Amino acid sequence: MTGFRSALASLLLACSMIAALVMRPTGAHAQGQAPAAPSTAACQVFEIKASNEGEGVDPALRPLARKLKKPPFSSWKAFKLLKQHDKTVEKMKALNLALVTGSKLSLLFRGSSGGQASKPRLRLTFALDDKNGKRKVDGTINLDSGDYSLIGGDSIEGGGTYIVAVSCKAP
Repeated sequence: MTGFRSALASLLLACSMIAALVMRPTGAHAQGQAPAAPSTAACQVFEIKASNEGEGVDPALRPLARKLKKPPFSSWKAFKLLKQHDKTVEKMKALNLALVTGSKLSLLFRGSSGGQASKPRLRLTFALDDKNGKRKVDGTINLDSGDYSLIGGDSIEGGGTYIVAVSCKAP
């Protein structure tokens, strides 16, 4: 019986060692550190004219087509890209953009939170001021990396409605 106990103890010890090796953390987690949070975000800002003159979505706005077909945006039939801005935003450093309407957009990348490891959620603060400097929209959102947030609803010269779409991706 002593031989059996000795063999069983050896087998349990071997299984424990194998389990410890298989379940061992690797990389940054092995050293007790969380993965580094991104310090920049690659952002796109789309300036869009929405109207009922004609139909269709500008090919440059194809990534936004699904959002533009849902309320409240589905009340318009045509979407035209007025201007696209591709910018890298540093964490906690405001990006200020002059827009085609004379208004100004301020975008602040505050950092990332939660989400899946492959697709973090980005925390963004934005402010939209009209051409007279009057604050129209001000807010903070959590946005999945690569998703779009649409802001706007003001009338635009020549008819139609002005919309700003913002998308940011963490590297």
